[in-house]
Amino acid sequence: MIICTGEILADMIGKIEDGRICYDRFAGGAPFNVACGLKKLGAKCGFCGCVGEDLIGDFLEDFAKSRGFDYLHLVRDQTRNTTLAFVELNEAGERKFSFFRKNTADYALPAAAADEIADIAHVAHLGSLPLTQPQGRAFADTLIAKMHAKGKKVTFDVNYRDDLFANEEEGVALYKKYVEAADIVKFSEEELVLFAAGETPEDRLKTIAGTDKVALVTLGERGSVRKDIPFGQYSGTHRRYDRCRGCLFRGRFKRFGRGGNGLEPHPAAWQCLRRPCDGKEGGDRCFS
Repeated sequence: MIICTGEILADMIGKIEDGRICYDRFAGGAPFNVACGLKKLGAKCGFCGCVGEDLIGDFLEDFAKSRGFDYLHLVRDQTRNTTLAFVELNEAGERKFSFFRKNTADYALPAAAADEIADIAHVAHLGSLPLTQPQGRAFADTLIAKMHAKGKKVTFDVNYRDDLFANEEEGVALYKKYVEAADIVKFSEEELVLFAAGETPEDRLKTIAGTDKVALVTLGERGSVRKDIPFGQYSGTHRRYDRCRGCLFRGRFKRFGRGGNGLEPHPAAWQCLRRPCDGKEGGDRCFS
């Protein structure tokens, strides 16, 4: 089972209508989106997070329960409001984020859940947003230690947002610990430049991966690059570098319904987690 942990929030997507800026509400949060996508692809998976005891929390709880997860631990915190992310698009379609999250619920993760997740999950996936706060880091540190003590794997999506930190140095220093601790780590091309030196994405991935890690970087329409140092079932089955088009970590998604942003990885993605990629097919498939 894959259990995703971290932020679940409401994405408030802005658009201009009749001279007014209007916001549509969607269920969001990067690790929650991963859990939703995995479930749509038939994986055994779950989610652990926290929302406030408020209207947005009601919406997110109902949405999460409707996903049919194999595991769901969603705390309702009576002392905090649910986290909001305001998103606006520029003319080029690029997203600009602004978070409403001072003393909000996303990082108030239940410490007791770390033992439960480590017992039943084969893989724990960490979202990065709660790591900006001591309580979120304490939960992540405990979960990583317990997963590794049981010989299980941890994945981490950097998902760096510069408005969460006083400066770039602070953010990089904080996330670097979790990049090093994870068995599988994913970057955008811009994020990779922050964390590793090198002339190409492949060079930087090699620096990050070392001898015991799988590292990936998304390259937009160019697909993605994966650096494998094989472990477990992957041993001997993957090329050292593959350019994948349509994999889980590429960032290529489609909507699967109104009432939640429900970002769904392409169906090829789950296959990529279970079998080697030949890297030959273009389009939306990355396996034979």
